[in-house]
Amino acid sequence: MCNLTAASYRHGTVIEALYESGEVKPLTVSEARHVGIAIRDRLPEYMSAASKHILDTTGKFGGALKFVDPEIFIDPDKGLSSRFDPGLILDLPKISVRSGGRAIEFRTCITVCVGPTKSKVWTRANTIGDWGKISVDELNHIHKLFDAACQVINSDLINKYQEDFSRAIEAKVHLSLYGGIHVFAADCTGTGVSDALEHLCDTLHVKPSDAKTIENFELAGALRNVTDVAAIDEARDANNGEEFALGEKAKFYPYRGSNGAGSVFVRYANNKDAYFSGIVNGSHGGRPEGLEALDSNSIGTTAEIAAFFGAAF
Repeated sequence: MCNLTAASYRHGTVIEALYESGEVKPLTVSEARHVGIAIRDRLPEYMSAASKHILDTTGKFGGALKFVDPEIFIDPDKGLSSRFDPGLILDLPKISVRSGGRAIEFRTCITVCVGPTKSKVWTRANTIGDWGKISVDELNHIHKLFDAACQVINSDLINKYQEDFSRAIEAKVHLSLYGGIHVFAADCTGTGVSDALEHLCDTLHVKPSDAKTIENFELAGALRNVTDVAAIDEARDANNGEEFALGEKAKFYPYRGSNGAGSVFVRYANNKDAYFSGIVNGSHGGRPEGLEALDSNSIGTTAEIAAFFGAAF
């Protein structure tokens, strides 16, 4: 029996700087630094906007994921963190929302990329703490809440980013939306399920392009539940039986995180958007550097997949 115990979602909006002629404006390291300073100086405005959207979104949800009088928390001791890797990466402080013993967390990251690489605005949303066994109905509401909040946060903060970008760059340029990356995963636990997921991850790594179905009915069912909730139609189960069958243009994407946890995703690319929906071994006990003890494995796995594919833009 596969139990879903946590969920993590990352929504990345890819943007590019264009001259009035439509030609791409590559940023220098110095220009990226000036943009970062402009964002840092307006951090309270960024955080206020994100907090408002989170409260508005969580307050609208009912049913299996009803947040009654949600409370929002921002660590007062945490400011904007930044690093070059190789472009400028700005991590805004975490925002958590709590209600009725349950909690979710959001964090936005802005990458001010240099050279030909495109910039991105990422917002991550995940469950935190012990949610027990998450039902499919709850998972559906979790994904809808995460997606709605991340979309509106990204949209608003991109507008603020445009303002700061225009002030910091001495050139007539504007930001244009290029595409998006969507990564959703659920932690999967249960007797025998963890070993089966690890074995499947290893098997798909050997010949990932040859695999079209998952025969293990527990893993097939768990992946079907996640893709039914989070994937677009082309990435959902194409089989009405116990096996999980890929659609014509979808692919399995096995991934082993830096902490050793195996996972299997369904990947689908549509024009300039990429979608990943999958299950992660939630029973694996390792923790990669930077993850807290209470963080779920899906948080680290979605972060690594988002970083890897985000670098391709």
